[in-house]
Amino acid sequence: MALDLAGRIRNKERSSRAQSLVIDDKRSSSTDQPALNKEFWELLGGSSRPKDIPLEADDKKRVKDILYLLASSSNGAAGGGLAAEPITLPKIGLTKGCLESAHTYVVDCGTEVYLWVGRQTDDAVRKGAMELADALLAQRKGRPKWVSVTRVVEGGETELFKEKFADWSRSLPISMAPVPKGRIADVKQEHFDVAKLLATRDLPESFTAAVDDARGQVRVWRVKDHGKEAVPAHRYGHFYCAESYVIHYRYLVKMKEHNLIYFWQGKRSTINEKGESARLAVDLDDELGSITKKVRVVQNKEPIHFMNIFGGFIIVHNGVDDREDDRDNRAMCMYQVRSCNHFKGQHGWRAIELDEVKANNPKHQRLVYHDHDNDQYDLILCNEGNEPTRFWSDIGSSIMADAEARTATYFTRHMTSAPWMFQCSYSSGLFKIERVFEWDQEDLDNEDVMILDCRPDIYLWIGRQSTQEERKSSMTAVLEYDSLLHSSQDHDAAADNNNNSHPNVYLVESGSEPKSFIQYFHGSWRVSTKYSSSRKTSTSSATVDQTVITVYEYLKVLNRTYTLEELQNNPPRALDSTRLETYLSDDDFMATFGMDKDTFAQEKLWKQEKLKKSLGLY
Repeated sequence: MALDLAGRIRNKERSSRAQSLVIDDKRSSSTDQPALNKEFWELLGGSSRPKDIPLEADDKKRVKDILYLLASSSNGAAGGGLAAEPITLPKIGLTKGCLESAHTYVVDCGTEVYLWVGRQTDDAVRKGAMELADALLAQRKGRPKWVSVTRVVEGGETELFKEKFADWSRSLPISMAPVPKGRIADVKQEHFDVAKLLATRDLPESFTAAVDDARGQVRVWRVKDHGKEAVPAHRYGHFYCAESYVIHYRYLVKMKEHNLIYFWQGKRSTINEKGESARLAVDLDDELGSITKKVRVVQNKEPIHFMNIFGGFIIVHNGVDDREDDRDNRAMCMYQVRSCNHFKGQHGWRAIELDEVKANNPKHQRLVYHDHDNDQYDLILCNEGNEPTRFWSDIGSSIMADAEARTATYFTRHMTSAPWMFQCSYSSGLFKIERVFEWDQEDLDNEDVMILDCRPDIYLWIGRQSTQEERKSSMTAVLEYDSLLHSSQDHDAAADNNNNSHPNVYLVESGSEPKSFIQYFHGSWRVSTKYSSSRKTSTSSATVDQTVITVYEYLKVLNRTYTLEELQNNPPRALDSTRLETYLSDDDFMATFGMDKDTFAQEKLWKQEKLKKSLGLY
């Protein structure tokens, strides 16, 4: 049931782009389980499983669900004159019919408490509902301290909420069904028209929506201790990646006041703070009369209007905003300044603080941004290639050596247009390629294949959990894409002939990304602990010649036939290790198995595996 619920959340709420990982406490001896277990609890704000969360559920101690109806009452002690009335549930438990659009309810499931707000709820009830829900949360004895109230609006129910109701539909849409496996009839595949990718030039409305000229009034709060703390006006545009914020924007349209609420969520903000930012945005909306538009903004995916209300430039610092922190005690800060991925410089620039930058001489500090509260720093402009000696001595010799290698190897070729990213996937049963807007490292999905177009170079990034079909289809598509790019430009025949082998289309594997690929991502590259240590080597010293091969050469390895001896002794990594027999020629296959490939495919799976193992093909 848990896997089914996780699958519905991934497919229906995350558009099949989220990665699903299974963590089993009983398999702690497994290679990847300890790291995954640790990362799981860190995302929830801890370091390990709390003692009040049992390893196995005890059905005998199962807490009964309680449904409260919230209504206006002069005797209400909490919630601004509201009272909570328990509702008698049917024998089967919670049902969808228990909820009516004209009312607001609290669904208490013990370790999960939901505040459900109907579309036609009275404004007075809507405003005081959260306060009363918090009171009900504290009222029930024996409840773990980590439980909080989750607000749900009618029509926007999450899969976790629906799971509590016996008759709520849990069927998945057909378009989200996984690719059939085994001996089930295959979905009829259609050739994807790669030419469509060249036409997807415009940003979606979610990024470009022009609310106004960005000259309205702005107020900013950061999420702190289940509430919001005002940010001083001179620090507007400064964000911290481990925090979440609520931004209220007030503007006029034809002399009528309008309001817009953004809630910005940093990449390293805890899941609780992200949830609080959404709740606080709703509370602010209630204060303003429930007529505002609320927009969730994820770090590095800020819409153009959001950037413009801060002057088209924002700064993202590491950690949290500790006002008592003395920046003079910090050895050094280094920020990477870059325009947004859509290459429209007038629409937005970001400065992101890099991780783990160490200085040789902490006495000579240089910060990219100018702090309003501190006027001690000098601003020195250094052009690449003409840096003063003091610059290199301050930031460290290792960084200097790295910069020299990067300049010599990676920056000799300049981009001719804005970089584009595409996602290649069979998640819907058909092979599709979709544009990813305002991308960063978080968009590299290990279950899919990604195309990064940094003309003149193009990279095909292979996710570790992507299927062989996705890889081969993506390789064919990216070569066709490269050919279309060249045919759309003015090239002579000789140039086109030289491009037949696609020397500028590289293949990159997840966990082994070279610097030539990493350089296109804004901010520090985060190394995942889930993968082998080879990743660290590749990110610190790899070059194009060492770790990247062309897609054309990789496909040649996939498309040729091999002898039985070649497949038994260290076959190329590019081959599908679960289907090595398919790389034999027809004659060699007949001589080896005593049957042709079609006959072999009709054999039972256990017999196929037995034959393959007897020949060392596994």
